[in-house]
Amino acid sequence: MRTKELYEEEMEEVADTLHLFIDTNVLLSFYATAKDDLEELNKIIGLIEAKAITLYLPDQVKDEWLRNREVKLAKSIDDMQKAPLNIPIPRFMVSYEETAELRKALAQAEKARAAAINKAKTEAIHLEINADWLVQGIFAVAEILKTTPEILSSAQIREAVGNPPGKPGSLGDRLNWEHLLAKVPPGVPLHIVSKDGDFGSPFSKESPHQFLKTEWDERKKAALYLHPELRPFLQAHFPQFKFAKDIAKQYAVDRLVSSKSYSQTRKAIANLLTYLDVFTESDISRIIEAGYSNPQIFGIGYDLRVQDFYSRLILPRFTSLSEEQKFNYQYHFDIDTHDEDYQEKEDSLEPDYVQLYIDQIEDEYLDEAHNHRSRRDEEDDTPF
Repeated sequence: MRTKELYEEEMEEVADTLHLFIDTNVLLSFYATAKDDLEELNKIIGLIEAKAITLYLPDQVKDEWLRNREVKLAKSIDDMQKAPLNIPIPRFMVSYEETAELRKALAQAEKARAAAINKAKTEAIHLEINADWLVQGIFAVAEILKTTPEILSSAQIREAVGNPPGKPGSLGDRLNWEHLLAKVPPGVPLHIVSKDGDFGSPFSKESPHQFLKTEWDERKKAALYLHPELRPFLQAHFPQFKFAKDIAKQYAVDRLVSSKSYSQTRKAIANLLTYLDVFTESDISRIIEAGYSNPQIFGIGYDLRVQDFYSRLILPRFTSLSEEQKFNYQYHFDIDTHDEDYQEKEDSLEPDYVQLYIDQIEDEYLDEAHNHRSRRDEEDDTPF
């Protein structure tokens, strides 16, 4: 049963989420000497899982990555193999002790290179390169968009009339673009990360092609953005995250702080239980402040799991709170400040998923009952 409130929550998530397409050439660049670091792929995974990013992943991207991955790897390994390690030594320096040490170091470097190349070849055969794990991690958390006959036909027409993106005679980027036109909701700005210029303006690698920009505006009534690298894109839109491991925790806190319903509060707290040991003081301050200011949190202060969660955070810091905060927390969360042994209790705060499901059904029922009463009241007020 989807209530009006649940629908509105879903629409808010769409509006709050950044919508992104990553071209295959960006994923393949991690098999060469890319400017981006592998940590950027890790961040993308974390942001998708945190629902901060919606990634649109046409099956064309996945297929193209698999088709070209080995070619890219083979070229990178070949380039490394051919890179010169020999250093010409003048005749008058041949007898130096330092020259002998240099020759030993070069020989050792040659052996290390050979070992690294052999290891890379073995990992490449088994899809075990570090980049493989991360790219496949992105595929695992993103929705794969299947190419339908309608999408294929639209891409073929686009190619036949010569409309971008893509080079003449190529369907790949046109398939991707048709997927985006079909899948991205109206009114949603779209960010594209691509390196090869097929989506870009001839005047700037950071500006979309004017045809695509105009088409997106006409079809979606929204802006279109182009980024040539992942790192600058992430730095511009998610500067607070230096490491991927920080992302999930931060968004878990954000979901509680901005909760708009009791069911959201319960879900957010169940998720936050896994981070109790790694909260920073800044995280705890935000959570405590939200418990005092957000009625969707203190309104269910009677819930035992909400009480337990807030007691864990508030009791060690109770003396630093204002008198008004102390009163409100004791009133709403029934916190016993005389329970000195609370921190030593062994009771588990693991999420009870059955209870969470029951809570969700209960919240949806109450929402539907409220909406029904509102509709009935409106009907009663209708003049004859």
